Amino acid sequence: MKLYDLRRGDAFTLADREDVAVPVGAAIPKESEVYTFRNIDGMYSYIHDSKGNVCHFAAWTEVCKV
Repeated sequence: MKLYDLRRGDAFTLADREDVAVPVGAAIPKESEVYTFRNIDGMYSYIHDSKGNVCHFAAWTEVCKV
């Protein structure tokens, strides 16, 4: 499913880490990490990893809901 189809608070993993678009200078996402969706802001998302760090993935990223 697409990241933009999730609801606030949904947990997910990345379907394919190689296809994730992130803003310039952002950290490369971890394949086995479980993320929590917060919202979409423009073309990027606002999410948290399991340690509470903020991440931004493109809204069209393929994910697997946990």
